[in-house]
Amino acid sequence: MAIKRILYIEQDEFDSMIFEKFIKKFFPEIDYYLTDSIADGAVAFAENKFDLVLCNYLSEDGSVFDLFKIIKNKVPVVIVAGVEDKNYLSLTLTQMQYDYLIKPYDIDAFRNMILKNSGNSNQKGKLYPIN
Repeated sequence: MAIKRILYIEQDEFDSMIFEKFIKKFFPEIDYYLTDSIADGAVAFAENKFDLVLCNYLSEDGSVFDLFKIIKNKVPVVIVAGVEDKNYLSLTLTQMQYDYLIKPYDIDAFRNMILKNSGNSNQKGKLYPIN
């Protein structure tokens, strides 16, 4: 499955800017939609087709777990979290088998995550840490 559209839910403007620059540089063929809340992300998901969702672990209006109830395994979800969330997140998500990225992003890990979810890699259940 080639990724054509990504929904990214991120309230931090700097992280959103990094994401945009990364996609434009390494994956210019991918369209993306940025929003800063779980509620807006849910609306965007309901109204559009996305191949991958990246979502900040915690948002002002909820957590990624609220989004899971809406997405219901229709597309892969990659959870994005800050370093301070790493230990809790690692324990929780390893049991649930979701992929996640730790901020600040490692560009190679980010690229590998996109490729993995495109079906261009055989990696599964991988933690993408800071290098």
